[in-house]
Amino acid sequence: MNVKYSRIGSRGKIIFKECSFSLQTPRFQFHDTISVGLIEEGSCIAHVGHTRRIGNNTLVVIPAQYVHWCQPLAVLN
Repeated sequence: MNVKYSRIGSRGKIIFKECSFSLQTPRFQFHDTISVGLIEEGSCIAHVGHTRRIGNNTLVVIPAQYVHWCQPLAVLN
């Protein structure tokens, strides 16, 4: 899996994470802060309240302390 992390903001409290397709089992997780995701290309399967497929050009907002998971899917050329 190709994952890149960058910390931004005056105290490094904003984390930018870039994911690419991977064959791995998604795991439930939560964060102490609000998570904002942008699917720029391709799609993913995500569990945020219930499981759904999320397509490109979609913004996802996950509240703090909300249990969720996400699995990127391969981009078809």
